[in-house]
Amino acid sequence: MHPVELGFFHRRLRGRKICAVYGWFIAYKYLVSRFITFAALLTVASGVALLIVILSVMEGFRTDLQDRIRGTSSDIRIESRSLTGLKDPFRLKALVERVPGVRGAVPSFESLGMCRPDPESEASHFFLQALDLRGEALVGHLDEYLSAARKRAERDVNDSKAAERSFRFEDRGLPSIARQPGQIAELLSPAWLQAGLWEASGELRPRTPLPPVLVGYEAMQNFSLFLGRTLRLTSYSPVSLRARSAEFVVAGVFLSRDYQYDSRTIVLPLDAGADFLELRDPGTRSPGVSCLRVAVADGDDLEAVEERIRQAVTDVPFLRVRTWKEEKASLLRAVRIEKTVVWIILGVLILFAGFMIFIVLTVQVVEKARDLGILQSIGSTSRGIARIYLLIGSTVCFSGTVLGSAFGVAFSLSIDTIQRWLYLLVGFEVFPRSVYYIDRIPVRVAAWDLAVIIAPTVLISLLFSVIPAYWAARKDPVVALRYE
Repeated sequence: MHPVELGFFHRRLRGRKICAVYGWFIAYKYLVSRFITFAALLTVASGVALLIVILSVMEGFRTDLQDRIRGTSSDIRIESRSLTGLKDPFRLKALVERVPGVRGAVPSFESLGMCRPDPESEASHFFLQALDLRGEALVGHLDEYLSAARKRAERDVNDSKAAERSFRFEDRGLPSIARQPGQIAELLSPAWLQAGLWEASGELRPRTPLPPVLVGYEAMQNFSLFLGRTLRLTSYSPVSLRARSAEFVVAGVFLSRDYQYDSRTIVLPLDAGADFLELRDPGTRSPGVSCLRVAVADGDDLEAVEERIRQAVTDVPFLRVRTWKEEKASLLRAVRIEKTVVWIILGVLILFAGFMIFIVLTVQVVEKARDLGILQSIGSTSRGIARIYLLIGSTVCFSGTVLGSAFGVAFSLSIDTIQRWLYLLVGFEVFPRSVYYIDRIPVRVAAWDLAVIIAPTVLISLLFSVIPAYWAARKDPVVALRYE
């Protein structure tokens, strides 16, 4: 520091205390005097921004994965441990729906089957799921999946026109899907099954009405299961212990964004599935089911509702009650482990940012030894010297954290737009839709994640600022000025 400046501030010293403006001025001079200070600030900012972007994308993928699992499954499943299925399922359904927190329950059964779209094609295995479709639309996400398939078909048709190419064989059914109803009630109505389906698909309506089925979007493309096509299903009846075959017509296509579900699942109406596999009770003629799919009311605690259901059905034997989290426990545990590992790795960035501040302040203490000696010799206290370096460290810390937080949040919210522009410019897709099976990059900026990122960064950076400040305050002015 220039002697004239020191003399100017020397006249403003009062006793042994240096004024606050003087401390801020010296801290400012030290901050702008070396580029390494800006390097430390950029390190803190980039570390915070990187943490926010990575954790926001990971949290988005985790939330998106949970939504997919919860949508294709159900909040709670009541399954039968008996080979003969649930006894009196509709009485059990009424019992469960009286439990507080239950929004609805839908009977269903599941089986494996083989599907042959036409006599010349090979048979492929599928997962058959028979549901009360109208009830599932009330407690599940079936209407959303039908609308999602229609929107995807519209987009794929527009992409094909934009690319100026003719429809491939597996794409020829897309225009008809773009015209399908977006609600299951309309899809099962006579207006669609008797007229609209055949007008949209261009297929010939069979003389004998066939039971409708729904297929996934990927199954439609991979196995040519277009709207209006007749397919033959073959499965095994657990009652008659013999193979059963029947013909069905593809009445709708759904898109759940769960690749396994969309590529290997055929959804049947409950009554049609019971007739197909001979699962009707001989006395009551009610369809046999293997489980109840229970939906929990919004805002209710899932585990609490599960416990209430357990208590309500405690007298019914051979039942198993479990939530979707218990059903997919291994997958959810793997996701949590991945996030924990990422936290550990990214935590090193926080330590590195704090270490950069430590290096900057240590270098400043070594380089400014003469200045510190002069300040102490003209009346500055050790506390005043320490305050200068704490001001430097806190300024770098808070400025870097604010800049990094603002950039990280802005980049996270715009990452999907950035990815699309990058694809248009260089043809590189960061998250290919064919691999990750997503229409957009899922991002979720959680307030808790921001707090967990910002708070440790600030605390560690301030902690690394204390040590050089303590060293500076302990400097002996006689030693510092011995060779000056």
